[in-house]
Amino acid sequence: RLRLRDLTGLQPVSVFKLGQELFGVNLPHIREFIDYKQITPIPCTPSWVLGNINFRGEVITIFDLRNLFNLPIALFRQSGKAIVINVEGTVAGILIDEIHDIFMMNPKDILDANQGDNEAGQSYLQGVIPYQDRILSLINLTSILEQGGLLIDEAV
Repeated sequence: RLRLRDLTGLQPVSVFKLGQELFGVNLPHIREFIDYKQITPIPCTPSWVLGNINFRGEVITIFDLRNLFNLPIALFRQSGKAIVINVEGTVAGILIDEIHDIFMMNPKDILDANQGDNEAGQSYLQGVIPYQDRILSLINLTSILEQGGLLIDEAV
């Protein structure tokens, strides 16, 4: 029997798949999980900017993070799954293949990202954590938005 005090200090993490890799994001950064039906490509943007969607009257830009982690880039699809994030007032969507799980993580169990299998993109990771029989890479969304080049401040 689980008691509330047993959860003290634990943080909720959403686990999702990109290809065969598992990644985690702190649940408070996630606004919602969505299926989008139509994406409008944006001309003159990097390949990882898939386009915009109109979601309940709000325009949300969808990104593919695979290039940051040296994973094969997804083929362009008009529809798919995404996680809508809100990080310090910046709302965006991250393309995912599948929502895998939500679990409670003990922050004390986080290991240095250098101990993971995927060396690419370590600067965009909060760390790694043992998860089931694998190593789960925890994404640092603030770092990705600030340093990963996802925010475009240039006029075209």
